[in-house]
Amino acid sequence: MALTKDDIIAKLKDAGISFDIYEHPPVMTVEAQVNALPGNPNTVLKNLFLKDKKHRCYIVTALASTKIDIQVLSARLGVGKSGTRMAPEELVTSVLQVPLGSVTPLAVANPEAANVVLLLDAKILDHEYVSADGGVVYVHPLVNTTSLALTPGALAAAIRALGREPVFVDLEADPKIDQDNPPDLKSLADVTQPPPMALPVAVGAPAPAPAPAAAAPAPSPSPVPKAAQAAPAKEAKKAKAGKGTDPRVTAKAAVTTASLAAVRPRVDELLRAACSALLGGAALEEATSSGRVDAYAMARLRAEMEMQLTSLKNAAYAAGYVAGKGEVVAHAERRYV
Repeated sequence: MALTKDDIIAKLKDAGISFDIYEHPPVMTVEAQVNALPGNPNTVLKNLFLKDKKHRCYIVTALASTKIDIQVLSARLGVGKSGTRMAPEELVTSVLQVPLGSVTPLAVANPEAANVVLLLDAKILDHEYVSADGGVVYVHPLVNTTSLALTPGALAAAIRALGREPVFVDLEADPKIDQDNPPDLKSLADVTQPPPMALPVAVGAPAPAPAPAAAAPAPSPSPVPKAAQAAPAKEAKKAKAGKGTDPRVTAKAAVTTASLAAVRPRVDELLRAACSALLGGAALEEATSSGRVDAYAMARLRAEMEMQLTSLKNAAYAAGYVAGKGEVVAHAERRYV
């Protein structure tokens, strides 16, 4: 069973860990959290929830100023530069068992997150980076309506109190990786297994069958008009004659809400459009292969855009939820405008 905010706070208090609690409106981004806290501290920690091609999951917690290149980090984990990406949103709730916008290192306390790897920014331990804001950093206690302020030492103690040994790494490092220099973080990935909820249905347990519905009298069949009966035959005849359906209709049907909300295709579209506009119609692949655009810089830009668009999408979902909840409450209280 997933832990609650009160459960986490109680665990930390029982372990003798000192921290301050700040309540605030829901926040979906680091910037919003900074603005919601007194003094607008710069030591609010950002959190990335990643999944690699072997279905292993990672929480990466860092200072907001730390630059994280997902492709470099992926290579350091031993799965190649393209082997790790942002985890799907449904895994935030099923694996970490927290609401969207509430990813936190403290989520490793939840049962489903037992196999999630936690990587902490080594800068958190550097007094130079946290001293200006009272020597504390800020994390969510499983919900994005509350922040805990802890010293770096208290954060490490909190992770230990939740059953993990904190692992601090230099997230900005870009070490050489070759036959003589193996990936430096690969051992951390190799000792873990994919969370069961992160496995595809074909690999994990089969999806449970829906519960049988109560039997109901079968309605008497309505007569089918002759025109409707003839329609399938006409379509089959057209297909046999080589007259397929209108491709415009097929393309229109393929555009779904899910496809419009997919981050990676939108990033590809934006990068291709920008490349074409700035380089006189040149294709993105051509510009990269010819050296007109630096491939490494493009990879970092792509990762940054994916993170930003994911944050915007999460914020939009949260706003929609709040608006919908307000309408339901207003209707229940008979408050009509």
